[in-house]
Parts: sequence; C-alpha cells; structure tokens
Amino acid sequence: MQKLIATLFLCCCALTALGQIQANEIRIARGIENYPPYEMRVNGQLTGLHVEVIEAVAARIGHKIVWNELPWARAQRCAENGHCDAISYISPSPAREKWGLFLPGNVLSQVDMRFMILKSNKDKIIFNGNVSDFLADKVLLSVIGYNYGPDVAKARKYEVKDLAVLAAMVVARRYELAIINVDDFAGLKSNDDLMLLDPPVWVSQSFIAFSRKANNAADLSARFEAAYVDFKKTKDYASMVKRYKTAAQ
Repeated sequence: MQKLIATLFLCCCALTALGQIQANEIRIARGIENYPPYEMRVNGQLTGLHVEVIEAVAARIGHKIVWNELPWARAQRCAENGHCDAISYISPSPAREKWGLFLPGNVLSQVDMRFMILKSNKDKIIFNGNVSDFLADKVLLSVIGYNYGPDVAKARKYEVKDLAVLAAMVVARRYELAIINVDDFAGLKSNDDLMLLDPPVWVSQSFIAFSRKANNAADLSARFEAAYVDFKKTKDYASMVKRYKTAAQ
C-alpha cells in the first residue's frame, strides 16, 4: 500500500510539473547577464531588440515565449539536452550544430569579437590582425562557454564565469589581454579604463537556435524562420530596430 501511495504521489507530481508547460509555449534559454541593446533587464523587466523580436515572431505563429535565464554554460546545456526548446543568442560552431538548428533565416544580430586591454597598455600591446602569431606567447582571458572563433579556440586561455569577472581581472592587472564581443563591452558597468583593439578578431552571426531534442524541433524552427523573415518586412520590425538604434540583420 505504501509503495502504491508513493507511486501515485510521484505521478501526481509529474503531471503537475507537465501542467506548468503549456502546449503553445516556447522555452528559450538565455545568458543571465545584460547584453544591450539586445537582451537586458531594465527596472526588473527583460527587454531588448532580440527579446521584442522573438516574442513578436512567436506570437505570429501562435506561441508564447517563456524565458529561462541561466549562466551561459548552463543555458547551452539546457538547449543541448532539450530541457529548453531554443537558445538566444548564440553563434554556430561544429560542436553546437550537433545539438542546435541554426537556420539561415533565424539570424538575430552580428557578433564582433575584439581583444580588450587596459588603455594604459595601448602602446605596449599592438594587434596586427594575425591572431595566431599575436596569441603565441600570451594567455587569453575569456568567458567559459563562449565561442570566439576557430583561431582563438586553439589559444591558451584562462576562463572565468562571466563578463563582470573578465573586466575586473583586466582592470586589476591579473591578465593583460581578454576577448569580448563589442556589444558586451558597451554593456559593461564600467569600461572607462578599458579599450578594444582593431581589427576584429572574429566576425560572425548570432542566432536563435532550436534544440534538436525539443518536440517538433525541425517544424517549429522552420515555422519560426518563415514568420521571422516576413516580420522583417514590417513597419513594426523597422520601428524596433530604430528604437534600439542598431542595424537590421
């Protein structure tokens, strides 16, 4: 009898948990940090160009977005394991394409990775554009789970948990050289002592990528892509882009 009661209790818990996820909901994982102007919290509210666009496109195909904000490495695992239906915003790599669907029409924005240093080191650290040669005798500070492109993937790196720690360690002179997306640099709480080096290290595109393990992943990602392509032709999309003062993708 006790085993039967325990089994019934577990079944009820499972049904309750399943009931929390509605059929029309798309669960999207995202990094927990602020990435202006694309994804950030303002007065406690999640907003940004990506957020508004994704929610608007989802509504056009009859879905509601449920955001799951996690540290970036965990956000990727959520999508990889199919516990989240999709992830925003993420650049493709061979490893990521094994678990994620990166459809060409689901591009959200551009990724522009640069080396970051202290302004006081600008005459000491000079980047000539050759990533491999530049990094040959250096240890690069980076954020765990980020994709910085194939050249940086081969470099010696010290990985930290988030962008705030990355910036703080450079300011504290723990490391001379870090790498960061241009938009993430702009979103740092304080970057007065820091600067970005030219030229870019790696330029790519960021996507909303759907998990291959999610229910009806191929169909959902294709329907989202079609609705997104159509939405980009509207005045509503143009207005969003203008409001956030960023280039349309």
